[in-house]
Amino acid sequence: MSKYKTIIPIALLAFLIALGSIMITHFFKADLARDIYKENQRLESIVFRTYNREYQRISILVLSMQQMPVTTDEELSSSLQSLINGYGDKGQLPYLINHVSYYSHGQIYFPEADSPMENIRWNHRDLDEIDREKDHPLKMGEFQVMSLPEEESSYLLYTPLKREDILIRIELNKEGIDRYYAQPALKETLEDYLLEWTTLSTEDVKKELDSRISRIYAFEPLKAIIGWSHNEEMKLMVPLPQDMKTRRPFIPGLDMEERTEPEKEYDRFPLRMNPAPGENSGYVLFIASQGAPYYISIEKRIAIDWLQSHLILLGITGVFLLLILQLKRTKNFRSREKEFVASMTHELRTPLTVIQSAAYNLSHGIISPEKVNRYGLLLEDQTKRLSSMIEEILLFSSMEDKNAKPGVPVKTDLPQLIKEIKEEMEALAQEKQISLRWDKEGLPSSLLTYPAEIRLILSNLITNALHHGSPISNETIRIKVRFIMTGHLYLSVEDNGPGIPSSEHKKIFDPFYRSQISREQQTRGSGLGLFIARKKTTLIGGELKLESPYRMLKGEKNTGCRFTLEIPCQYISEENI
Repeated sequence: MSKYKTIIPIALLAFLIALGSIMITHFFKADLARDIYKENQRLESIVFRTYNREYQRISILVLSMQQMPVTTDEELSSSLQSLINGYGDKGQLPYLINHVSYYSHGQIYFPEADSPMENIRWNHRDLDEIDREKDHPLKMGEFQVMSLPEEESSYLLYTPLKREDILIRIELNKEGIDRYYAQPALKETLEDYLLEWTTLSTEDVKKELDSRISRIYAFEPLKAIIGWSHNEEMKLMVPLPQDMKTRRPFIPGLDMEERTEPEKEYDRFPLRMNPAPGENSGYVLFIASQGAPYYISIEKRIAIDWLQSHLILLGITGVFLLLILQLKRTKNFRSREKEFVASMTHELRTPLTVIQSAAYNLSHGIISPEKVNRYGLLLEDQTKRLSSMIEEILLFSSMEDKNAKPGVPVKTDLPQLIKEIKEEMEALAQEKQISLRWDKEGLPSSLLTYPAEIRLILSNLITNALHHGSPISNETIRIKVRFIMTGHLYLSVEDNGPGIPSSEHKKIFDPFYRSQISREQQTRGSGLGLFIARKKTTLIGGELKLESPYRMLKGEKNTGCRFTLEIPCQYISEENI
């Protein structure tokens, strides 16, 4: 049942973590879609602002046309020729215009031609049947930009001041403006992207725009963070202006307030560039990144936020687990503490009861004189037992002090120390009807080591074996002491008791902990002996290990316990004594 009490909370916590992860991923996926939409708008805005800015170069052409002399036909022809030289392919501001012509009295003139070219129409519905006596398309000083989709051309129309009979038409070099001005400016502005200009059918452009609205963007945060290439290379398609026009004729320099229909979105040059796919032939720009979607920077940023959110989630989960573990440890510690209080109360009550009873009998003369000596020995024995328990509690208190310092190694007569410990333990062993077998190997007469700690640790281990070993009489506890010239003293205590389950091997050294067998059999003990032994061993730089079950020398397995103690020491030769 206790197993399920542990598994169920962990499974529930794992489910909550998975649910939290799904919710976080869903949130950032939606955030990615929103940011990509904003990025699309930003990139499209950059493209159109760049194109509009570069196409404002036509305003320079407009100013030049306003200032050119056109009083006579010779001046007009010469001025138009100057426009070609200045804004044509080889001009100071090249690639703005292709051809220049003007219409006068029903005939079309080209500056390069010596005579008017008859029977040549400009092929525009507004100019095919120009009749000066009926209507003039432009007033003097007015400009207008017109596009001819069937010719894929755009024209600047102008009627000079004082020459109402003249209509000048300049074919704008849209391809040149795109190639030599707009495209280089975009490459410089969007230098981190790959740009590709191409032409698609109107149907393909519409299809691409429609798919962008319903597109679901894949969110692959780990790939984005690590830098792996995505499975698909996403590109942004931006429909570009295919034609240019002004909404109505205009006079440069006229204030907005003076216009009949003010259009405040225009400043100096009211040029409208229409990118609608239904009104152009599919001139588009594809924006991409090398080996990744064009929005890779956004995805990386959101992926990092996604990762940080998961780390925070894991951190909160870790803190929650630590709290649970700490609560569990506190609960176990309090339970052991209660057991310790109950056990020590019982242990203390027994010698106190004996002492009280013996003292009462002595003080009231109930016992005969020949029994006084035996009562004295009984009082002495119980007093020692009571003193031993108090010393153990005080020792535990000192072990809990984090500033506890190890003792200083001193010169020790090791054989004599082992003899004294043996004599102390024999009385308790005889009481339990258990024999102690001591195996000593290579013990030098003098060592530089920790005698008080060795006495305390070894006594606790032997006492533990006597109390918790085999309950059968005439059993044997084996104590082995061996010195290694490398500077280590090995001691081991082996019993033939029921042993300790592997699940309790680490807990057995915790304060107040008593094994399940000891609790069930209500074996005498406080649960502090092994804790004190391990603490003392660690304090002097030694190591205390438990094996249960363990293998004997002949290879057979023993179900009891073997505690192995390794303590650093230094051999002192007779020459140094």
